Amino acid sequence: MENEEKKSIDFADVMDWDDELSEQDPVNDKPIVLKEGDYNFLVTKLEKGRFPGSEKLPAAPKATISIQVYCEGDTVAYSFDLLLIKLEGFEKRLYGFFRSIGQKEAGKAYKMNWDAVIGSHGRGHFRPKNITNKNGEVKQ
Repeated sequence: MENEEKKSIDFADVMDWDDELSEQDPVNDKPIVLKEGDYNFLVTKLEKGRFPGSEKLPAAPKATISIQVYCEGDTVAYSFDLLLIKLEGFEKRLYGFFRSIGQKEAGKAYKMNWDAVIGSHGRGHFRPKNITNKNGEVKQ
């Protein structure tokens, strides 16, 4: 068996400094479900896009935010969309996000500073959400 291991190591492909890693991260194959609670996070990415609209909602600008949540000595990657729609639920999410990263004070008007979002640290309340996948399986 030792010879088999040595042989597979001898014939393994090696990487070069300019190689690209695949999109599949072997470390994070299994999603981590956070327990409900308050966690610190870091905003790592912001993508501006467009929501095409639906039967119930108009087309609107969309921000996709990626964050790293710090949890029990580990980090969990998470991303979510913010739609720029002037409806109560959508505005609450925008207000909550900018308050959580310390850019909006309660009770004061605020012009959203998207250029200052990446690298911002914040604290937010997270809770597991049940999602039904295309196979009808309920997952968190």
